[in-house]
Amino acid sequence: MGRKLRYFGPSERREIERLHNGGAPAAVIAGKAGSHAATIYRELPNGYTGP
Repeated sequence: MGRKLRYFGPSERREIERLHNGGAPAAVIAGKAGSHAATIYRELPNGYTGP
């Protein structure tokens, strides 16, 4: 019984970026994204969607 891998799509990454730029802590973003805070920290470098 392993973990179920979940990938964030472009729209989810934009939402993570928007919340992060708004000052939301990783725990709040994780709650809204349905993931763990550590996942959000790992996704932040991937989430830059440009200007």
